[in-house]
Amino acid sequence: MRSSSILEMIRNRRLLHSILSAFVIALLVGVVSEPVFGAKPFCDNNVCEGNEPKTCPQDCESTPDPGGEPIPEISLVAMQLEAHNRDAVRAVGFAADGGGGARVISGGEDAKLRSWTLLLNVESVQTLNHIIYDLESSVDGYFVASGEGGWNGGTDSDTLRIWDADGLRVGTRAPIGFVYCVAISPDNLWTVASGFYGDIVVYTTTDLVLYATKATKKKRTKALAFTPDGSILASTSTAGRIQLWSFQCASMSCELDLLPVFLSHSGSWYFPIGFAPDSTSGETRIVSGTDSGMIKVWTIENLANQNPSVSFISINSGAVYSLAWSPDGTKIVAGGDGDITVYDPDTLEILFQNVDAHASRVNDVAFSPDNSRIVSGGDDGALKLWGLVDQ
Repeated sequence: MRSSSILEMIRNRRLLHSILSAFVIALLVGVVSEPVFGAKPFCDNNVCEGNEPKTCPQDCESTPDPGGEPIPEISLVAMQLEAHNRDAVRAVGFAADGGGGARVISGGEDAKLRSWTLLLNVESVQTLNHIIYDLESSVDGYFVASGEGGWNGGTDSDTLRIWDADGLRVGTRAPIGFVYCVAISPDNLWTVASGFYGDIVVYTTTDLVLYATKATKKKRTKALAFTPDGSILASTSTAGRIQLWSFQCASMSCELDLLPVFLSHSGSWYFPIGFAPDSTSGETRIVSGTDSGMIKVWTIENLANQNPSVSFISINSGAVYSLAWSPDGTKIVAGGDGDITVYDPDTLEILFQNVDAHASRVNDVAFSPDNSRIVSGGDDGALKLWGLVDQ
């Protein structure tokens, strides 16, 4: 080989080495503007369409707010810092008080179900057997379903109970392991529950007669929710899937059929969901969030068809442990690692926020029937009632 060719090769190698060195230095000092090595690009809240979420840019982060007007805070109305004997408050809600008004309800790791006035003065205390994982009121607030679970294996383990304003109405041991989640159909006829084993069980609300058991093939169901007309039931699990079931129950039979809709949401343990109050069979909206740090609002058109269309908007919100839609459908509230945030469901724009609402994880949140208040319960043992400044 000629000496000139050898020299040329050496020069080219030196040039390539210089280019690579410059690129590495640029990465280290942060002057490379394009995302590299899996970095997430900034963009507007992404909108995806189609039934294959894996093809969508789900990891896209929302564009950082460059500044502007400060976000309004929710205002503290009342609080109980040791609502459940310093144990975590696991579930909260509103229910009818029997006199035409409303009351606050809460369940805790101290195995107590408490009823409170709207100023959080305690009205009654019911001592149960185990941790209360979930409380859900009927649409009219007349009934309350509670789910609990424990390790003693006795006859009172893993219990589903129905309450009204006068107290306990009926209870039964549910064959699903710890009862992590419950829901009451909009017509009050049916109560569903699920939990550790993943199966969904359907009972009559007034006397808790078991009508149906549906295997979901997913362990640890984390949330249940009905559409406003009661025709669709949604369930979530630690597998990261939202399953939608056609709910057809009558006096003699009860059928749950899985619908052909693929909805996925990464997360590990917490997976709250809720249907928009104005959802119909023509257009159904679902909000979901997980402890992985993202909220999604799904829109499903023509859900009754075999090929419904699915789209969603999303925002990186930080960990989400609880969600609730306001009864009028204009707001979504989310509980995170101590923070409570209220969103516009159409855009996921932040309307109100309190970053120090609780000292630790916010386990549950709920709107009052008149949309003016939010109740929250946390791992810090506190029960708090909040007002929105525009109410």
